[in-house]
Amino acid sequence: MVRGFNTHKIRKQKELTSCIWDFSPCQGENAGKVYKVVTPCCFESHPVFAGYRGNLTVI
Repeated sequence: MVRGFNTHKIRKQKELTSCIWDFSPCQGENAGKVYKVVTPCCFESHPVFAGYRGNLTVI
């Protein structure tokens, strides 16, 4: 069968391992402050965010 449309699309990928990301909490006492973290990472592993509950924005 010949299809006249694409059945799938392959998205481009970018390796994020060992990249440094800036992130900032959206709320709480650290809101607006920017912290650097190496990927892959869990933001709770950063000492400032050990007990953090809320949303983060990746910049």
